[in-house]
Formats: sequence, structure tokens, C-alpha cells
Amino acid sequence: MRLVLTFYLPQCFTFYTLLYCVRQSSSDSNGAPVSGGHRLKFGDGRPKHGTDEIVQFPDTKNFFENYVLSSKPLKMTGAAKLSPAFRLWEDDYFINMPMPPGNKVTVETRKKENRTQPTTEMHFKEFVLVYNDTDQYMVNSVPKFLGKDIILPGPLQCDEITNQGYLTEALMWFSSGGTNSVVHTDSVDNINCLYRGNKEFVMVDPHKYGDKV
Repeated sequence: MRLVLTFYLPQCFTFYTLLYCVRQSSSDSNGAPVSGGHRLKFGDGRPKHGTDEIVQFPDTKNFFENYVLSSKPLKMTGAAKLSPAFRLWEDDYFINMPMPPGNKVTVETRKKENRTQPTTEMHFKEFVLVYNDTDQYMVNSVPKFLGKDIILPGPLQCDEITNQGYLTEALMWFSSGGTNSVVHTDSVDNINCLYRGNKEFVMVDPHKYGDKV
């Protein structure tokens, strides 16, 4: 199982999920010259740089002044554990809980994202029963009956965000693993909360390479 919850906000925490690869001289197994990153996993053609890492959430002032306003990525280890969802969200929990009969969610039909591929809708419980045996994965706003399991990240618990419409959406990504996104730029800023599995990001500073997107 891979479960990711994404909180979307208007543009203030801005990163492009793109790594710009500078051309450099190298050769393949036959001695033919290739560009840096050619035939490698996306992002492997350039040196990797770490990000700041803290335990749980920073205070609001530190978060916005040192990371949001400077468009600087931050890894918050253990922060997602504050939500009951981290402990509760398992297949059996979803299957056995009461939920509205008409509750439908949007489901992608292939694990490798293609923005032109068709999506489908199905009842949330039906999805939980089949996702392990198919390539389907869910990308949908958190269903209302699951909202009680989520605690809004501490730095976002201020009046300007919670009561003035700055929190655009809380999106739930749910799959059996092995999904891949296309290279893209999100139109809103986001905080990703990983509840199950692993998720790898390749990002670039938009202030340095935004014109290369």
C-alpha cells in the first residue's frame, strides 16, 4: 500500500518537479557520445543535493520565513504520525467502516501517469477491494467521512489559512505502489504527508532554473 496525503495551497511553497540536466560529454557501452542523464532514471544525470530535515513540524514563523518565502524544500520526519490516519488507515479499516452509499472517487487506470489516459469513478470501498490486483490508483479529495482522521499540519493552523480560503484542497493518493508521475509543475504549493510506502521527489529551485521548464 502507498498512501500519500497532499495539502494544496496557493503559490507560496514553490518547487518544480523537474531536474534540469546540463549537457555533458560521456559515452554509452559502444563508445557513442551521449548527453548527461541519457538512458538514466529521470534526475540521475545531475548531482543530488540534500534538503533540510527536522523532526515533526517547525513553528509557523520558522516554516514561513525560512522555507516558504525562500522556496526551500523541507523534510519533516515523523510529522505525519500526528494524524490518527497514520495509525488507522489500513484496508480492513476502510472496508469495515460505514460510509455513504453514493460516495465515489476518481481512479486512474494506469500506474504510469499519462495525462490523456481515461479515468473512472467507483465507490471508495469498491476501489479498496480491487486496487491490490489492478493497476488502478486513486487520486481524489479526501472523502468527508475520513476527514476526522486528519490533523492539519501545525504551521498551517493559522487564521489566514484555515478561515480565509488559503487551503485549496487535501488530496489523497492511494495505490498498491509502483506509480510514476509525468514531469510537471503544480499550479498550487503543497505539503506531502506519506502514511504508507515510499515516495521519491525530483525537484529544482525555480529561482535558478524556472526558465528551463
